[in-house]
Amino acid sequence: MKELLIYSGRAGLWSEWLQFASAQKRKREDAKADIQAKKMARAKAIKNGLAIVFGVLAILSAVGAAGLMVYWLIVLKGK
Repeated sequence: MKELLIYSGRAGLWSEWLQFASAQKRKREDAKADIQAKKMARAKAIKNGLAIVFGVLAILSAVGAAGLMVYWLIVLKGK
């Protein structure tokens, strides 16, 4: 391809091709990095969401257990 561009193309066509190829490679790498960053951000958001859900469940369970103990102490032991 190099020979074709050098001998059959206009002056400087090979260097322009190299610049074009370099720019396209850079765009592909940037797109790949953006996709990877989006995947990591989504994974982090899912992880944070699950942590919040499990935290709320733990707090509600603790409140429910405390309420059950109070109910048991007051109502059932009072009979």
